[in-house]
Amino acid sequence: MISHFLQFFKESKSLLRDMRDDGFIHLLMEPLFTYGIGFSLLLFFVAIATKERKCRTLALLLIIVCSVMIYPYQHKRDAAAPRPGYSTYWTKENKKVWDAQTIRRRHFQYVFYALAVVALLNIIISPGTTIGKGLAVLVLGGGVFVLVCGLWLNLHEKRIFYPDLRDAPVRGPVTKVLLEAPAQQIG
Repeated sequence: MISHFLQFFKESKSLLRDMRDDGFIHLLMEPLFTYGIGFSLLLFFVAIATKERKCRTLALLLIIVCSVMIYPYQHKRDAAAPRPGYSTYWTKENKKVWDAQTIRRRHFQYVFYALAVVALLNIIISPGTTIGKGLAVLVLGGGVFVLVCGLWLNLHEKRIFYPDLRDAPVRGPVTKVLLEAPAQQIG
């Protein structure tokens, strides 16, 4: 146990250096959308059930932050891509899967932005009004939709780095991986 702590202290300097690497930041941000929005939705539901205004505002702010973080994630994606020749693992097929996933993420980034806008409107408009209640329902429904989209995108992201998941039996159209689809057919 002590050796693990010593190893941690020895490697903490390289950890701080790696925090500036686009690939490392990309991997750290990736689960933020799924887990962050999931936790925020749970908090928002609890706030609605308990009628706690501060908790509700905090949950909506967390939803906004988690949704808006898609912007740096998406725009740093190309810089975070592994380079061909980096290792024997990164092949042309992996590059095709990465490019297809990048297009897929580009098409779905707008659902995150839409959720952020609805959550912001829900902060501005009083929750006691009819519009405020409608926006709360939109945040819950839209948040669940974004959460499911995030899980689906996460599944495809994992298939890039774990080729064994690509070879899993296809159980339906949602899990099918398209390797050589033209850009206009995706989305």
